[in-house]
Amino acid sequence: MTNVNNVLEIDLQTTATRVAFCYGSKAYRKYMEEQFGLELESEITASGCTQVVTNNNTGAFRLVIGVKKIKDIYELKGLVVHELNHVVTEWFNHFGFNCDELRSYTLQYLYQEIMVSLDKKLEKKASK
Repeated sequence: MTNVNNVLEIDLQTTATRVAFCYGSKAYRKYMEEQFGLELESEITASGCTQVVTNNNTGAFRLVIGVKKIKDIYELKGLVVHELNHVVTEWFNHFGFNCDELRSYTLQYLYQEIMVSLDKKLEKKASK
């Protein structure tokens, strides 16, 4: 797991899948450009998005979440859960998984990793 600026990367080691959580439109655009060479014409159009990126040459499968900076903490955390649900669904579909318990544990794991990082970031910002 790496946490640089407003991007948290989490590896799902069972399938060598990297999930990136980008907090803020600028972080999302910068990450997509630096990691994949994708120059996005606009920032996140809704409050959040989940992008699937595959490399046909290497078989690499990556999932990128982008969420706008939202002041209402409950709206923000609800949005993160919403996008994580998309991530887990895409991951399950890609690898052919069909197990509710694995789905629940994966969602819980990703949520906990992201929330610890996000809460620290928000606490640091609030103390300034």
